[in-house]
Amino acid sequence: MDFDLSPFQQSDLSDAVTGLMAVLDLELRIQWANRAAGESVGEDPENLLGRYCYQVWLGRDTPCEQCPVQSTIRTGMYHKGEVESPDGKVFLIKNYPLRTPEGELKGITEVTLDITEYRRAEVSLRRQSEKQALLLESVPTQIWYLTDVETYGTVNQARADFCGLSREVVEYKKLWYILSEDEAWVCRDGNILVFQSGELICTEEWLHNASGEQRLVEIIKTPKLDANGKVEYVVCSGSDITERKRAEERVYSLTKFDNLTGLPNREFFLELLGQAVSRSKRFDECGAVLLMNIERLKSVNDTLGEQAGNELIREVGRRIWDTIREQDTVARVSGDEFMILAEGIETGEKARRLGLRVLERIGGELELSHRQFYPEASIGFTLFPHGASDPDSLIKQADMALSGAKKSANRIQQFAGDEEGISREFHLEQDLKSALANEEFQLFYQPQIDLQSGKIVGLEALIRWSHPQRGLVSPGEFIPLLERSGMIASVDAWVVRKVCEQLRSWRDEGFLVRASVNLSARDLGNDSIIGVISSTLEENRLPADALGVELTETELMENMDRASGILRTLSDWGIRVALDDFGKGYSCLSYLQRLDIHVIKIDKEFVAGMLENADSLTLVQTIIAMAHNLGKEVLAEGVEQREQWQKLLELGCDYGQGFLWGRPQPPDTLKVQEE
Repeated sequence: MDFDLSPFQQSDLSDAVTGLMAVLDLELRIQWANRAAGESVGEDPENLLGRYCYQVWLGRDTPCEQCPVQSTIRTGMYHKGEVESPDGKVFLIKNYPLRTPEGELKGITEVTLDITEYRRAEVSLRRQSEKQALLLESVPTQIWYLTDVETYGTVNQARADFCGLSREVVEYKKLWYILSEDEAWVCRDGNILVFQSGELICTEEWLHNASGEQRLVEIIKTPKLDANGKVEYVVCSGSDITERKRAEERVYSLTKFDNLTGLPNREFFLELLGQAVSRSKRFDECGAVLLMNIERLKSVNDTLGEQAGNELIREVGRRIWDTIREQDTVARVSGDEFMILAEGIETGEKARRLGLRVLERIGGELELSHRQFYPEASIGFTLFPHGASDPDSLIKQADMALSGAKKSANRIQQFAGDEEGISREFHLEQDLKSALANEEFQLFYQPQIDLQSGKIVGLEALIRWSHPQRGLVSPGEFIPLLERSGMIASVDAWVVRKVCEQLRSWRDEGFLVRASVNLSARDLGNDSIIGVISSTLEENRLPADALGVELTETELMENMDRASGILRTLSDWGIRVALDDFGKGYSCLSYLQRLDIHVIKIDKEFVAGMLENADSLTLVQTIIAMAHNLGKEVLAEGVEQREQWQKLLELGCDYGQGFLWGRPQPPDTLKVQEE
């Protein structure tokens, strides 16, 4: 072979070229090889001369048809390509034609590079990219890139599906091509912020989906910075949180609003009231809190049904809402009570006028269960911040005013007390919570007399509270607190147990006497008092007729359905039931016929005035005659004069109770002995 290799040797190609380099004749025999070629097969380059390249480089017995050297031989032009050896190695082969001065192809210069590791790395990277792409496409989260504040880069399928377009259409388009103009401006504003700050931001954006429905998308925008700290691009991930938001709103509605009327509930009203009081102090403004009670709601439920009662509540709520000012707030705070927060009202007269408008609007004709009905209500109100400085005190003031409003002619009243009284009641209520545990309660007993014989026929047990600092507290002061706090049931159970223990003690000493206990309306709401009475009588080995119970007329009428069953049970056992304060409440004969009541107690106010007032005397006489006609016995309360005793005897009254025979006394000072 006539090759002039001096140019290759002179340029020292054996050191200059990385990889294998050789000169081949047209039969692919090696005519010259560099040092790297020899090192690749572990031989001196001189020993490679005359051998076939495919045998030396690839370990093949025959030429590889895919090798670019074949193309160079056929075309006489430069070719390159990749060839894989039997042992799995990959080589990049570049072939350059060698010609004689006359242009005749005489040989080939071949450069061979081992690119096995490069190709393996490339395959690994491609597989990793495929995995990442699969991961991005398999998640429901929308993912896209922003190349600038208003241009998409690549997007995943979830984002394209949300837009209702193919990925090819979305990618590298402006926001205005994909979104509405308003949406594009909103998104652009958020994008400007992240590109300028270089910090991650999270936004919530209302966007239209492929169906044209507006959806709330939570978008996290993460900037990617270059070496100079400049934002190169932004990665965005978006999640449709519309349903989550709606669920959160439903939960918020349940915790903040009344489900029957849709108005704020008590907790939310207290929150709003607290904010209003704070504003009033800061800006020296005033306001009013009005507490409104629907009258006869229970009667509506009992006679027309619960559905009619619910409609009454809803309609009252609507009428209040239609009457108050735009800046006012109305809330349903309990079953039959609404509260109004009226900011900017400086005087009681303005608050009264607002309340009167509400009462007038409520009192309009209403159809319930195909019957005409005229709702009635009462309102108590107070002012802030001068009347009180905290929500709890304001509500207590309004509640106290409401109690007075129910007795007034126009059914509305302003709180006329002072904050000191509210504070005193608050602390008294806190002290009550420990009174039972600290054994601060005690029982006094007042005799009940047979008017004919003058003998004691029974005793009424009356609870007293011996406060550690204040001494004896009036029952009229702490009994309502027990009712409101829910502790009355526990205290009544304690009274029943103590009275039965005392009766047992007296009987062991030979004193046989009956004692009656006063039960609260709360006791008529469940059957627990039945169990207390039964177990206590059994524990103290007492007959049922040794114990009596007394209930006020008003409380009894407000719990008619439950009371009738409980009273029937007590009566069947032999326990005598007395109706206390008769004449001050409903005084409905039908109730007396339906209920198992043995004794009617005439209220002391009527007894006190019967000697001077003809109307009072007539009322007492009528009650006695009516009770006897119904088969009931009668006991007159508040007897303090012998003249009253004599008059009651003339009228046929059976029993009496009052200071004439004795004041309430502790059991150790009371002489209880049958004559």
